[in-house]
Amino acid sequence: MHQVWPFGMGVPARGHLTEKKQMKELWLDTETYNAVTDIRDGTLNYAATADITLAGWAIDDEPATVWDRTEDGPMPVRLYDAMADANVIIKCHNAFFDRHVLLTSDMCDVPLGIERFYCTMVQAHAHGLPGGLDVLCQIFGIGADKAKLKEGKDLVRFFCKPDKNGKRNTRLTHPEKWAKFVDYCRLDVEAMRAVSRLMPKHNYPDDPNHPERRLWFIDQATNDRGFAVDMEFAESAVAMADRLKLDADAAIFDETNGEVGSSTQVAVLREYLKNNFGIDLPDLTASTVERRLADPNIPEPVKQLLAMRAETSKTSVKKYSTLLRLADSRGRLGGTLQFCGASRTGRDAGRGFQPQNLPRPPKWISEEDIEMGIDACKNGMLDLVYDKPMALLGSAVRGAIIAPEGYKLCISDLSNIEGRGLVWLSGEEWKLDYFRDFDAGKIAFDNYVAAYAKGMGVPLEDVTSDQRQTGKVQELACGYGGGVGGFLTFATAYNMDLNRFAEQTERNADSSLWHDTLRKYDWAVKNKFDYNLPKYQWAACDYAKTTWRMGHPETVQWWGECEQAFRMAVAAPGVWHAARRVALKRVGQWLYAKLPSGRVLCYLQPRVDEKGCSYMGLNQYTRKWSRIRTYGGKLAENFTQAVARDILMYNMPAIEERGYAIVMRVHDELLTETPDTDSYSAGELSQLMSTTQPWCASIPLAAKGFETTRYRKD
Repeated sequence: MHQVWPFGMGVPARGHLTEKKQMKELWLDTETYNAVTDIRDGTLNYAATADITLAGWAIDDEPATVWDRTEDGPMPVRLYDAMADANVIIKCHNAFFDRHVLLTSDMCDVPLGIERFYCTMVQAHAHGLPGGLDVLCQIFGIGADKAKLKEGKDLVRFFCKPDKNGKRNTRLTHPEKWAKFVDYCRLDVEAMRAVSRLMPKHNYPDDPNHPERRLWFIDQATNDRGFAVDMEFAESAVAMADRLKLDADAAIFDETNGEVGSSTQVAVLREYLKNNFGIDLPDLTASTVERRLADPNIPEPVKQLLAMRAETSKTSVKKYSTLLRLADSRGRLGGTLQFCGASRTGRDAGRGFQPQNLPRPPKWISEEDIEMGIDACKNGMLDLVYDKPMALLGSAVRGAIIAPEGYKLCISDLSNIEGRGLVWLSGEEWKLDYFRDFDAGKIAFDNYVAAYAKGMGVPLEDVTSDQRQTGKVQELACGYGGGVGGFLTFATAYNMDLNRFAEQTERNADSSLWHDTLRKYDWAVKNKFDYNLPKYQWAACDYAKTTWRMGHPETVQWWGECEQAFRMAVAAPGVWHAARRVALKRVGQWLYAKLPSGRVLCYLQPRVDEKGCSYMGLNQYTRKWSRIRTYGGKLAENFTQAVARDILMYNMPAIEERGYAIVMRVHDELLTETPDTDSYSAGELSQLMSTTQPWCASIPLAAKGFETTRYRKD
């Protein structure tokens, strides 16, 4: 078994090089058998107990072949030479998997460092494409002879794990199927190579010194490293959640006289509420239940049933089971990040544990509550100490991520990076100056106060806490062209009292503008843009949107310029069309949006027609490849989030070199693991994170962090 080589370690060339031709690319795909571990238990766990059965490979543009390790004897000399040659780049689709399978296998006796590998799946993600090889073949029209065989997935299930009786299927037991399996492996290599040749390489070239390739090396080291898990807490949390679920089910059974046996019997519970209380709920999702619990007219017995449903159905509690299932023998969890997985912008996507969607504790649960709750849970007493133990468990998931003994977590978060990125890209100078003054301590009021004051025309010092909350919702909802619907979404998320908000808005609003807003309500109702809001609530939301736009004229104008640049690029290919700090150009079937960092966002098959602007992409809701509509505000969002990503990522090499070992990235936050000494601090990490690169020297950046031995939301 080979160790996982740390990031940055050189890879010596080894082996008996007999091929005189200079080889540059080794296309490689492995098929495995594992009788012990399921792939759903994580790549690191799976690779530790997997056997490589087939190795499909091709050198440069030569025909692909398959080394059948179950019958073909030693590794082919040319394959060995290619793997041993440090100058040969090893290309795989999902290289994280193949690399770890190779590292833990006896297939090859040469060290294979991270920098030897290239991932064609990341190449796809980095250019706005889905990662699935079969989908990529369809997109690029790769013929059936090179696309995945239809029965490919069935063959993998048939030969890569025991059957339902625990027996292993092999080439000896099923020779005809095995021949198809071998051909499937060969075709995978051909398909991978063909697709890679057709995809762009702007953001992910072969050059290992390219900034994005170096970032991927850090990403792989982060995924290899993983983070330490408090296994004792995770185990006790699972046991406590199971016990609470049984207690709640028993209470529901008693409360309904045996008609409903469990909180998971959604259809039965809905029918019970309808028949006994006349309450017909469309579903029992968290949002539906929360709205009903807030309704003062709901009978108390119904509230009790819904409250028990809400307590026992918290998906965040399931993350403890995921931690236990995916953690490796070191008590660490790796492989949780997909580089460029949010392919529209290049931000990370979560895998397995999904660190990107950890729940934020409600205001009534403090960090002290969580810390004491973790101790109580370990002692099996959580339900005796807290009235809502399941809610506390759901809020304490971050606490299962810890620093190992002798180490600490240095954590920092870029401050309002999207808000800063948006006004930097659009040239909203008053807001940029405001951020600079705020960072310098010249102004005590944050940008939420500034947004409300600017739009409403009131002094900063006169903005109340409620008005600051309005400013916060304005900032989150309005920056990318959002209207009443967007404002309402964030207002609901932040529990704004819309009646009170409407009263305050009417009292403080400019009378002429307020009356203009009221007059628009009939149009909104007619065109079904009223969102079922009463007139004055709708008008207050629209007024907040309008005043934010009045206070940010450059940003509003930039939205239009983004869309105009898209339209012009489609109409006049081959020429860059500027939208301030971003420029767009169409080349063939691609539209490229060049960011200040030099990275490009990619839009395949762009189109402008009577319905507006569109391109082909992976729909984030249906997960299907389809035509996606876009507009100025949405393009501005893409560009802003991409710049925020670049600012975070492009400082990571310096952070790693200084000794801050990154163990997780969550949106605009970095979790690093360091020795528990004064040589490392959250202050230094924050300084490193908020260092401007030459391409963004004029943007005001700030970061704030803390040090801890147990992860929390600061």
